[in-house]
Amino acid sequence: MIAPLKEFDFSKYPMICAHRGDTSLGAPENSCDAIEAALTSGAEMVEVDIQFTTAGDIVCHHDEISGGGKYERFEDIVALVTGKMYLNVELKGYGVVDELPLVPKLFELIERYHMEDRVLYSSFRPDYISELSKERSATIIHPTTEMSSFIGIEAIDQWLPSELLMKTSAASYAAQLSELDQWRMSDILSNKIHLSIYTINTQEEFEQALKFGAKAIVTDRPRDLVQFRKEHFKL
Repeated sequence: MIAPLKEFDFSKYPMICAHRGDTSLGAPENSCDAIEAALTSGAEMVEVDIQFTTAGDIVCHHDEISGGGKYERFEDIVALVTGKMYLNVELKGYGVVDELPLVPKLFELIERYHMEDRVLYSSFRPDYISELSKERSATIIHPTTEMSSFIGIEAIDQWLPSELLMKTSAASYAAQLSELDQWRMSDILSNKIHLSIYTINTQEEFEQALKFGAKAIVTDRPRDLVQFRKEHFKL
C-alpha cells in the first residue's frame, strides 16, 4: 500500500497525475484500460470523472450521462488502483441527480477499499467542495464563466484563489495555465496556496508550470511528463 497522500513530499518535485487515466496509448478516457495504462506510466496519481446515475450508482464519464449510456463502474476503477496509485475523484455535478446527499455512499466505497487517506476530491463546484471539505481533502478547480451562471453565484469565475479556498475550505487550488495571470499568481504566492495545473502535455508547458510553482501537474501524456520530470530534476 502506498503511503497516505499527506506524506507525499511535494517539495522535491511535482506529482504527476494522469488525466482520466493514460489515454496516450489509445485507451478510452475514464476506462479501466486507461487506468491500467496509467499504472505503468510512472505517474503517482490518476484522475477520473464521476457521476451518480438516477439509480444511485457511481459511474465514470466526463460529459453529462444519459439513461441508455454504458459507463465504467467507479468501483472497478477503485479496485484497480487500490494500494498502487493516488486517486483524484472529480465530481462533475451536472445536475442529473442531486448528488450531495449521495456523497456518503461515495465515502463508504472508498473506505471499503481502505483508500480514504489516498484520495483527493475535486470539482469546479464550490458547493460540492464546501461539503466534501468537511470530511475529506478536496481541491477547488477554478470555476468557469459557465459554471458561475449554472450554480447561480455571480462572477465566481473572477474570485481570487484565496477567496475560493476561504469560501470552500478547500486544501488546494487547480487551474489552467491560461487562467494564471499576474493577479492570481500574486495571490497564490502571497498566501502559499498549494497549486495544481492542468492539462499540461508538452515540455514547454511543463517548464512553465514549474516556474509557476505547481505542486501537481495533470496531463493526458503521463509517460512524457514523467520523462520531462526525470530530466529536469535529474532523477
